[in-house]
Amino acid sequence: VVEEMLAKYPFLVVYDVHSYNHQREGPGRFADPETHPEINIGTAHMDRVRWAPVVEVLMHTLRNCDPQGGTHDVRENVKFKGGHFSRWLYEQFGTRVCPIAIEFRKTFMDEWIGLPLPGAVERYAGLLAATTAPVMAAAHTVRIHG
Repeated sequence: VVEEMLAKYPFLVVYDVHSYNHQREGPGRFADPETHPEINIGTAHMDRVRWAPVVEVLMHTLRNCDPQGGTHDVRENVKFKGGHFSRWLYEQFGTRVCPIAIEFRKTFMDEWIGLPLPGAVERYAGLLAATTAPVMAAAHTVRIHG
């Protein structure tokens, strides 16, 4: 799929979206928020300097684009730095792919019974959707080759 997309487009920005538990010690026993951001952006497997405009606008938008008017704790490479998929994308396709691992702390659900909070998943989906236009605008400023 990536090869087909790169045959059509000069570059790809890939969101590798996951979530992670923060109540591992039991229900209501939350992990330290200093080491567990609400949204962790993993960028270890990319040309971070080249893709800086994309990462910065993504983080800014995720932080500040809550339809309910709040802000989100968005930090880079705190809990996770990106996994095998991001590494593979960079190894296979180099600077033509901007692989970004996005890890949501499971504040959107009761992780012990596995049920999402009402409207929370939709709110995060809307938040991700709101990043598309600014991220693509930033991506078009990146020098892809050379």
